[in-house]
Amino acid sequence: MSGGSIQNMMNTLKNNRILLGTKRGLFKTKFQILREDYKTATNIIIKGNIATKEELSEIRKKVLQERKRENKIQLTIFSLIFLVISSFTYSMLTNRVNNTPLHLEKSNELTQVNYNESMAMGQQLLDDKKWFYAGGYFENALLQIPNDFSASYNLTLAYCELCYTKNQACEKANSTINELSKNNPNSDDLKILKAKYLE
Repeated sequence: MSGGSIQNMMNTLKNNRILLGTKRGLFKTKFQILREDYKTATNIIIKGNIATKEELSEIRKKVLQERKRENKIQLTIFSLIFLVISSFTYSMLTNRVNNTPLHLEKSNELTQVNYNESMAMGQQLLDDKKWFYAGGYFENALLQIPNDFSASYNLTLAYCELCYTKNQACEKANSTINELSKNNPNSDDLKILKAKYLE
């Protein structure tokens, strides 16, 4: 009776050893991958014949070159993923900082200061009859506060003066005064401006 249990134990150990030999892990080591590539390459080329040392070294070089290429591709992919994640994280952090009430308040103050400076310089240049430069300052004021009537009106006035005195920017004068009239049809200042320069 004891012989049967020993035989059963030996069969169990043998079967376990067979299972362990065929079991594969989730990730292969670099050595395992190289060994499999090497075996595959030698089986394809040799087909059972014994290879010379030169053939084996050539196969080894090819396998190593292939592994280096694969490593470069993996490194490139990892770098790109890291770059995308880093830029996304940076944009999220800066967006959070830029949307704080203090930052928005400072931004609004800076916009108002730039607008006031542009309007003052544009008005000074209008008084000095430098209409081209005045138009540039009024355009800058409109970049700070879009659709501002005062800046739009002064820009239109600068274009009209430039057209009237130097025969330049006449198309721009017509288009800006018509657009401004569309947006503000009841403005007496625009009616006077239109009557003086366009009619």
